[in-house]
Amino acid sequence: MAHWTISLHIGVGSYPGHLEADDLKTLMKAACKKGELMLENNGELLDAAEAVMTTLEDSGKTNAGAGGNRNEEGKAEGDATAVTSEGLLGCVVRCSAKNPSAEAIRLAKQRNNTGEKTLAPVMLSKGGCSHTSSSPHSPNDKEDTIGVIITREHQSVVTVSSGGYKGKPVGRIGEAGHPGAGCWATPTSAAALSGRGEDAMSSLLAARLTFSPSTAEATIVDFCRTKKTPCGGIFARRDDASLVWSFFAFYNTQAFGTAVQHGPGKPVEPRLFTRTGLAKGEWCSIPEICVL
Repeated sequence: MAHWTISLHIGVGSYPGHLEADDLKTLMKAACKKGELMLENNGELLDAAEAVMTTLEDSGKTNAGAGGNRNEEGKAEGDATAVTSEGLLGCVVRCSAKNPSAEAIRLAKQRNNTGEKTLAPVMLSKGGCSHTSSSPHSPNDKEDTIGVIITREHQSVVTVSSGGYKGKPVGRIGEAGHPGAGCWATPTSAAALSGRGEDAMSSLLAARLTFSPSTAEATIVDFCRTKKTPCGGIFARRDDASLVWSFFAFYNTQAFGTAVQHGPGKPVEPRLFTRTGLAKGEWCSIPEICVL
């Protein structure tokens, strides 16, 4: 059976209290296990990504789906993108669906299954989302874009989802709805980011990281220093010689939550990285880079 790895993050943000931290670790572990179950039952990587992301979105504990921040009119306008190393792409913006990530994945799959005579879209705005959310959960104004990377041999899949920042203008689109800014995937690298969307979008940060994977760390450091903006994410890179995937997380905020599972039957490793000396809502110009 092919070796796979699931790596996820729940967005850059502030350090939660101890009880909330335990809840978030439990959530991240449950999301990885949902992805594992899909992969071990011969599911595709996109299916596993959907299982992971919808678990996070349905929890109400992340800034996506049920817990996503609302715009200035109190309405949900979520963004999500799914991209594969084989060139499949799906993206939804201003989406009021219960699970924006599932809508983006649906578009990516549609592109794969549509005949040559039909032009299937890769991006849809509000009206193209199939279900409207009526979640009882309260919006979460603390964390940012969530994401997952799943790799298997020469394949990689990335999905990100976000409600944007609290009280955003109606119609605002963030990096989760901008392919190449919030995420991207190639046969040898993948990135899923979080932070201030406008800065990631103007830099096409995810694309820059994946197109030059050997210099990803230097690109991240330069971005944080020049943009002076909150930023974090996870990055995967495949070694050309060994064909083994390696993963790292980076962040420059008070806290950043991630989890990784390196294959079937392996333990899930949920972690909440924290930095001392930063107050709630603060960030610095030098990112921490941590091997996963």
